[in-house]
Amino acid sequence: MNPKNVVNRLILPLILILGFVFFFIFTSPNVKTLAYSDLLKEVDRANIQKIIFYSNGGVDGQFKNPQDGSMRFTSNIGEGDSAFLSRKLESQSPVPEIIKRGAASSFWSMLFGFLPIII
Repeated sequence: MNPKNVVNRLILPLILILGFVFFFIFTSPNVKTLAYSDLLKEVDRANIQKIIFYSNGGVDGQFKNPQDGSMRFTSNIGEGDSAFLSRKLESQSPVPEIIKRGAASSFWSMLFGFLPIII
């Protein structure tokens, strides 16, 4: 095997992967991390447009009105709190979009899921 081909086969995928990583790092939207108490305040203010509850206690969502220049948020809640927050949100008018999912995917698992397609 030609050494030049080996180098090209290794360097090109590496450059593509690094470009992909930097693209996601620098183009990711501004996401505000909320403590549970701050999340409750936003729910009480009816400032939640969309919320996603993950089975591992993670929460992602979108504000109706920006907070500190951010339209998106993330938080962690305890077990059983998703049912409590869902009831509070369902009592609002209009009711925000509420989604329940399995555990959130990490960036690395998503990257490695696309790796065979890239290579």
